[in-house]
Amino acid sequence: MKKMWMGILGVLLFVSETWASTTTPLLSSREYTVGQGDVEVSFFASPRFTKVGNASSDSFQFNLGANYFMTDILAPGLDFNFVSGGADSFEFIPNIKAYFPMQTRFLPYMKAGLGYSRFASQNFLALVLAPGVNYMLSNTVAIGAQLNYELGVGSNDNYHFFQVPIQFALYFRY
Repeated sequence: MKKMWMGILGVLLFVSETWASTTTPLLSSREYTVGQGDVEVSFFASPRFTKVGNASSDSFQFNLGANYFMTDILAPGLDFNFVSGGADSFEFIPNIKAYFPMQTRFLPYMKAGLGYSRFASQNFLALVLAPGVNYMLSNTVAIGAQLNYELGVGSNDNYHFFQVPIQFALYFRY
């Protein structure tokens, strides 16, 4: 199952790269902006430390997300997370990102999402809050970090977790 997900992820990243818009040399003096009509595809993998009720779990998370810029500031999208380790889980979380364009290489944002999470054979309603910043390496490639907080509310238990993942993002015009 893990090999299948890694294969799907590899294909998605390859396909999105082939459709990326014309690139500029890394760290050139060109102005970097993203805005209405752009698509962001992001990926991160990170350790995850979770507390559910009285039990805690250490695991590794893979995240694949995509957002479409409806305006220069607002970009609704979807995140799909797969967690492997102490308790396997997955999440499907629609979100919205609000970007704060600075006309520089830095692209700060605030992400909020509400969706479905399955953790340790239980179903949860997951609320995600994640402020972050991307650094544009070229007009289509960025690296970034976010402070990710998630609250899961279930019928028997609740869970909380924090993480600070380093992510990679590709931008292209749809």
